[in-house]
Amino acid sequence: MSPNWSAPNRSTSGPVGIGSVQPSPLLRDSGNAIAPAHQDHLFAARAVGDVCQRFFDFAGQLIHSDLDIQVVGIDPNVLGTIPCQIGVAGGERKHAAIRAAISGGWVNVIITDVTMAARCSMSVSRHASQPSRFASLRYRGGCHRS
Repeated sequence: MSPNWSAPNRSTSGPVGIGSVQPSPLLRDSGNAIAPAHQDHLFAARAVGDVCQRFFDFAGQLIHSDLDIQVVGIDPNVLGTIPCQIGVAGGERKHAAIRAAISGGWVNVIITDVTMAARCSMSVSRHASQPSRFASLRYRGGCHRS
């Protein structure tokens, strides 16, 4: 059995959490955080976040680590074939990870809090002249209910 899901993908959307390298106190206290030695390696490689335990740098570029062979999850190349990749994350602590996940094409839809949405929207404005994944990101300005 392969540790990665690499079968042909027929999914049209996929919700994923966007994590930061530094675990939250709750995650750390639960014992489900990655080991400090792995964190040190990821920090040394300039990792800022992860999607599905696949870590990336500030530009959203994949960082390979020893964790790759330990993760049972979707292969990054398969994840990239899903048309609607929905990232879920919020809070100031995850700003760099959210921004990098968008820049690197890990997600193309974000569910986040108002503060992070506004900060990401400002990033869209600053990068409007550059072709990037920010081009399709739009801030809707608050909560909308249907």
